[in-house]
Amino acid sequence: MIPTGKLAPVKGTALDFTEPKEMERELRETKKSIPSPGGYDHCYVLRGNKGQLALAGRVKNPKAVG
Repeated sequence: MIPTGKLAPVKGTALDFTEPKEMERELRETKKSIPSPGGYDHCYVLRGNKGQLALAGRVKNPKAVG
């Protein structure tokens, strides 16, 4: 799983985070479709201004207490 520098499209795949989704279901799908180790052990390219921090994503657990 060495990065190649090639940018692969993710639209419509389990790795597409452009819209909110239930990650538990998607994680099961990645284990079926993505070679070992499966899951979300991947590099992502984010658009933005170089050298500036910006929010890239947000994860929430509706089952969490508190």
